[in-house]
Amino acid sequence: MKVIYLNTYGNGSTGKIVDLLKKGCSDNNIDSHSIYSREYCATLETSTRFYSTFGFYNDVIHTRILDNHGLNSKSNTKRIIKELEEFKPDIIHIHNLHGYWINYQLLFKYIKEKGIKVVFTLHDCWSFTGHCTHFDYIGCEKWKNMCYKCPQKQMYPKATLCDGSKRNFLKKKEAFCSLDDKQMIIVTPSEWLKSKVKESFLNKYECVVINNSINIDVFKKTESDFREKHNIGSKKLLLAVANYWDERKGLNYFLEMAKLKPEWEFVYIGKEKEKVANVSKNVIHIERTDSQEELAKWYSIADVYVNPTLEDNYPTTNLEAIACGTPVVTFNTGGSPEIVEKTGLGKVVSERTTSSMIDSVEALLKESIDQENILKCMTYLNSEEFINKYLKLYLSLMSH
Repeated sequence: MKVIYLNTYGNGSTGKIVDLLKKGCSDNNIDSHSIYSREYCATLETSTRFYSTFGFYNDVIHTRILDNHGLNSKSNTKRIIKELEEFKPDIIHIHNLHGYWINYQLLFKYIKEKGIKVVFTLHDCWSFTGHCTHFDYIGCEKWKNMCYKCPQKQMYPKATLCDGSKRNFLKKKEAFCSLDDKQMIIVTPSEWLKSKVKESFLNKYECVVINNSINIDVFKKTESDFREKHNIGSKKLLLAVANYWDERKGLNYFLEMAKLKPEWEFVYIGKEKEKVANVSKNVIHIERTDSQEELAKWYSIADVYVNPTLEDNYPTTNLEAIACGTPVVTFNTGGSPEIVEKTGLGKVVSERTTSSMIDSVEALLKESIDQENILKCMTYLNSEEFINKYLKLYLSLMSH
């Protein structure tokens, strides 16, 4: 069997997933390769990068003007198809197609002509909407029938002039639904996203849930001197982590909690959309850490991990916190509650208020953490289980 992976990034969360799956293939004598466009890839010997500065910015400009994301980058896509022809995969495992690098119409036309089997892992909702990657925050349901007059045109993938949401919806439906229903399987990391797929035009295909995993050799209870270094001492510590903080990640709830609970210490890690003014004295902001080991230390010393996200699929940070022995408090948003409900390590807040979040944190602080329960949770987080599920899926698809 030969498997090839398509993903926008060579690293980051989805890039690491691709590298993990390639290792699983290698360990099981399956020939695999990955194609990506942006940033550094750790497994260069089994990957090919297709990127040009001109092609990237040309795609960005067309998207900005015409709102036609995914319908540009024809030259780059032809080069990718040539690579596919040379590799001759039995399965193409698609991850992210958005990101200014590939033309999905050309790609799916080629896949249909060649009859290649496809696993399509969705990391967001872009594949079945006319524009956006997420719609929960604004409560839009146009994607169920027909997108038009997109209320999120200014959001990624940003369009400043035309509204192409209706055209995009129809073209995605035509391309992604062009394959035989036995030719493609869709995978979602959460039950929440699977439920959305079942309400979309992609519902003709089988859809299975395979939860994302993490590296439990890194994310585990870890000793550090961070409390001393940052003058936290024995105060209760609440932690929040995001790659990029904006209103949809719920940072305002976290900072409001800090104002109301001056006796607690609050640490949030990640870049901000804009600098937050008048931050309370009991708040520490760490803009970025590229070290997973450092992140594991922060999770380990926190008393509670707070995820105030208002729009999410299956947040990896929740998994990382639990693996480090720290309970999670999260709003009932998207797939964020799923790992908390499975493991019982944390609280799901149904009411989106700061006071409700504080009440849940206070309740958790009174409870003792069951260390045996944490060990049981590793079943949900272990990358071996994650890889095995995908390998079984490949075999199942090939037998159709």
